[in-house]
Amino acid sequence: NLSGYYAMTDNDDVSLPDDLRYDEDQSIHSSSYKNNSNNSNRIGGSSGSAKHNFSSSKSVTSMTSSSDNSSNDNSNSSVKLSHILKFGRVFWLLCASCFVVYGIILPFNNVASGILLERDYFVDPSEDCVLRYVDQCTAGTLAPEDGNPSSCGDDLSSNTAPVLPTSLNVTQENNADIWDSDWEKSSYVYDDLKSSNVNCEDSFWADACTKDYCDNKSDASEKAGQVMSIPYFISASLSP
Repeated sequence: NLSGYYAMTDNDDVSLPDDLRYDEDQSIHSSSYKNNSNNSNRIGGSSGSAKHNFSSSKSVTSMTSSSDNSSNDNSNSSVKLSHILKFGRVFWLLCASCFVVYGIILPFNNVASGILLERDYFVDPSEDCVLRYVDQCTAGTLAPEDGNPSSCGDDLSSNTAPVLPTSLNVTQENNADIWDSDWEKSSYVYDDLKSSNVNCEDSFWADACTKDYCDNKSDASEKAGQVMSIPYFISASLSP
């Protein structure tokens, strides 16, 4: 009966069963175990935080080294003017070849068109060749109804320019019924007509007065353009 045991005083020398006896040493050991467990947890936490701090510092160190390496790579890959001295001999030979080719072609094309026209494809006719009506248009809406052929006739080659009138007097007042508003001038009066006075971009010359001359000049310019394109093909095949 447990009530009898609890009724006894502390002075009584009574032995309790083992399962009911309060062992102070055991309690102390339990407390010590708990304290040790808490301490070990604290130590473990400290060691974990230390490991975390170590890994963080290691990551920072690796990031710093990576940034240093990238900065070094950027500094090494930067382009400098002094790098041009490292180019090989073949590169400079190619540059000289391109410079020479284009230095010859471009000046040639600036003057070649006029040279080819005057020399080969649009040669001035002989001074012996004259028109039937020297002061009338040769071809177009303003040409005489019976035509205005030259004295050379069919003897002119295909590369020879048609004969121009020696003089011309065409004004809007005298030709009001056939005057075209697209003509650039209000009068075309020339006492000594030259080939330089003929502007084939003006419809007066191209369609009304010297149509044959402007048509032949256009064909000759096309032939000259084909010849002028040959140096470009040569440079494209020789240059890199």
